[in-house]
Amino acid sequence: PMSFDEIKDNYSGGRGLDWFLKKRLHGIESIGLINICDEKVRLSKRGIILAKIVHSAVKVIGLKDLG
Repeated sequence: PMSFDEIKDNYSGGRGLDWFLKKRLHGIESIGLINICDEKVRLSKRGIILAKIVHSAVKVIGLKDLG
């Protein structure tokens, strides 16, 4: 079996899990839900609005599993 470090380093043909995380974050940034500045991630105004909508839906409609 592979160790965690081997999996982390060899993910996606050797690009690694760091590459995967950065790719996902930049995708979320490209649709305007977050801002990335100085390696810090913050919700954008659009991201805050969406988070509030989802939070309300969870409370009002009883949504539980969004993943």
